Amino acid sequence: MNTILCQVLKYLNVKEIVHTTSLVCHLWNNISNKDYVWRIFIENEVVVLPQYHHLHAKDIYKLYPKDIYEKAIYEIEIKNNKKAAKELFKKAADLGYLTAIGSCYEYGFDCEQNANKAVSCWKKAMAYDVAALDMLGACYHTGYGIEKDHKKAIELFQKAAEKGYISSILALGNCYLKGEGVDKDENKATKYFEKAAALGSPIGQSRLADCYYLGKGVEKQWEKAVELYALAAEQGYVVAQNYLGNCYLRGEGIKRDYQKAVECYTLASLYPVAKSNLGNCYWNGHG
Repeated sequence: MNTILCQVLKYLNVKEIVHTTSLVCHLWNNISNKDYVWRIFIENEVVVLPQYHHLHAKDIYKLYPKDIYEKAIYEIEIKNNKKAAKELFKKAADLGYLTAIGSCYEYGFDCEQNANKAVSCWKKAMAYDVAALDMLGACYHTGYGIEKDHKKAIELFQKAAEKGYISSILALGNCYLKGEGVDKDENKATKYFEKAAALGSPIGQSRLADCYYLGKGVEKQWEKAVELYALAAEQGYVVAQNYLGNCYLRGEGIKRDYQKAVECYTLASLYPVAKSNLGNCYWNGHG
């Protein structure tokens, strides 16, 4: 066990909230095996991270695995990289993060796919975890593992959105766009996408770009759509990279450039539609 780890572990001889110092913060940042130390923090009910010094371990344990979980969500929703997401979901699940355990049941990562068990995990976690609240809303919206109920989905999405959870903000936008659980209202949908985009969400930027591209809730502006697709593409969002490639291919909102189209499709090649578009470019001699 390295010296830094030993120095941190000396704080684990009390079972109460530990108000930490910059020294502990420095030590934590230099530990390579954070997962191991985190388990000890949980078992000893000690908090040593300064930004969480006001929380007890039973509350704090949810936060670090949640960071891993959010990285998994990025990999699967933004990059469409299930292999990377699988490892991250498993890692968060191994740390006892219920929402991630639910996702493992959802995708069948190292277990059989089981919608009922996934929903059970999210129901247990929804009281303290906004991510689980959002997932449960999605279940009611689609009827995954539970009876479909768009009104209930809207209720849960709104609760999570009020807490600033971007996925739920986007979900509300989609519901207003399609009239699911609420009256169809493209203007309201656009407002939700604008809010998500302003928070830096690549999906929000891309959905808002869709609105400008199609003229839904806003005046059709292909140039604005291209600008937003580009922002989302820079963050690695494969769907936006594909749409940006389409714009280059067709010369919509930007000068036609077959080479740029091919570059965009190549970046998004984990996305099946983009991979197909890339193949069509080669077939037609574009780029």
